Parts: sequence; C-alpha cells; structure tokens
Amino acid sequence: KAFYAFGFFSQYRDDHITIFFEIGFPNKVMSSVAGGSRTERGCGLLFGLSFRHPACSLSFSGKHADSHFYSPYSSGKNYAERAWMADIAMKPLKRLSLGCAFFAEKKASPAGNEQYLSFLIREQAFLKFSAPKKGYALVRFNHTESGKKNGAERSLQMKASAGFFAKEFVLFFFSGNAQRRGAGRFSGFLS
Repeated sequence: KAFYAFGFFSQYRDDHITIFFEIGFPNKVMSSVAGGSRTERGCGLLFGLSFRHPACSLSFSGKHADSHFYSPYSSGKNYAERAWMADIAMKPLKRLSLGCAFFAEKKASPAGNEQYLSFLIREQAFLKFSAPKKGYALVRFNHTESGKKNGAERSLQMKASAGFFAKEFVLFFFSGNAQRRGAGRFSGFLS
C-alpha cells in the first residue's frame, strides 16, 4: 500500500582513515484482511572502517538488517541479511603486492517460497608482480561456499594472467583459469 523510510549517516575521513556508520528505518504500510492497515517497521545498520597507506591497506565493513528490513530502492539487496567483509593488501616490495579478502552473508529470514536461510562465504587471495613498461604477472585464488536448499555447495578457482610489453606500446596478454565445483574434477582453459 505505501512505503516510507528515514535514516542517519555519519562519516569521518582523512588521508588514511575512513570510518562510517549508517542506520535506516524502513516502514511498510500494508492492507490487512479486515480492511484496515498495519505498519511493519524494520531496521538496517551498515558500518565500516578502512585504512590506506602506500605500503598497506585494510578495510572492514558489516551489515545487519532485522527480519522486517525492506528497501526496494537500495543499491544493494533489499532483503534482511547479515553480512561481513574484510580485506587486506600489502606491498612489501616496490613491484610486489599481495592480499586476501573474506566475505560472508546470511539471510536473516527466508523468502516467501523458501524454508531455509541461504548463505554465502567467499575467501580470496592474490599475488601480483608488476614492472612499469615491462609487464606484470597476477595469480588469484578463490574459494566459495554457498548454502542452498539441498546443502552447501563449494567451489575452488585459480586464475593466472600475465602481460608483457614489446617496444613499450604493444602488450602480449596470456591468461588461464582452473576451477572445480564440489568433489568434481578440475576444468580450465588457457588463452
């Protein structure tokens, strides 16, 4: 029947640190069977912290939405969920960078046609070597676990790519991918 919301956002930012906090209160007005109306109120919280430096970057963010959260105009998902994300990247040498990331989300309440709470966990790691005007090499590993109606599904993936400059303006690019779902066999490609 109707929808309205209000919220609050606050942020601190400087050259190295960003901290933010946002809270929203969506209200959904619905018609009842008896002919009247009722309002379903929800709450969603989003927060984060990041640190940036030429040698290292670190970030952490989270989302918590109660079971009545509803946001049809949001840029993200409009259902109730809890989510966490963290990543770190380091540059121990001038041309070498490495890092890892973790992401997890779980629905706070099942959808109308579901009887289970789906979830997703993603872990990533990367290693990159680059030389200006000469080329680069990148290796990335991904592990994903998702909760579905019939249990958890896991997948592994490794991606590798490299590029080499010829005469400083022509780039030769090579890449490969190997992946496996569940207990299946590895598959992949080279290009």
